Amino acid sequence: MLVYKYRGGAFDRDLASLKQDYFWAANVDSLNDPCEATFSNSLATELSSISKLFNVRIEEIANEFERVLKSVDEFTNLINKLGIFSLSKNYDHQLLWAHYADSHRGFCIEYDLDIIKKQQHSFASHYTIDIGYSDSPGSIGLDQMLSLTSKKDKGLSFIQAMIGTKSLSWNYEEEVRLITDNFGK
Repeated sequence: MLVYKYRGGAFDRDLASLKQDYFWAANVDSLNDPCEATFSNSLATELSSISKLFNVRIEEIANEFERVLKSVDEFTNLINKLGIFSLSKNYDHQLLWAHYADSHRGFCIEYDLDIIKKQQHSFASHYTIDIGYSDSPGSIGLDQMLSLTSKKDKGLSFIQAMIGTKSLSWNYEEEVRLITDNFGK
């Protein structure tokens, strides 16, 4: 899949990354969306429904619920250490040129995502997610918590809910993210 990175304003940095064959994966706090990595936590509601469905007192599952919440906190801390290389499926959108390419004075780089994923990087692991756009933030529920223990999913459902959902107002970006195990080069 071909994806695009708009660049502008820091030509020396951008040219160095091309010459030295690296990309910068930012951490979540440095991204320009103020609602980045916000989510709704539906765990309490889901656990309450389970207790009613199976006629179990909520106190009986309270310890398990506390453990689950601790896991959410731990995984949220892990999310803050990830690197995010934001790309677009679109190379000719005027707003992208205005916002990310120094008001149309910069340039746009085409990447083949399949090749990037096969290359060796300084990152131990990396994978891609397509950004979903919604009126509401991502939701963390039992499905996402169970994904943390799944060898097949490897927590990707949790990551998708945390950093893979943006407000509808950002949908013009058609964003794809390359997620790395740490931020930086």
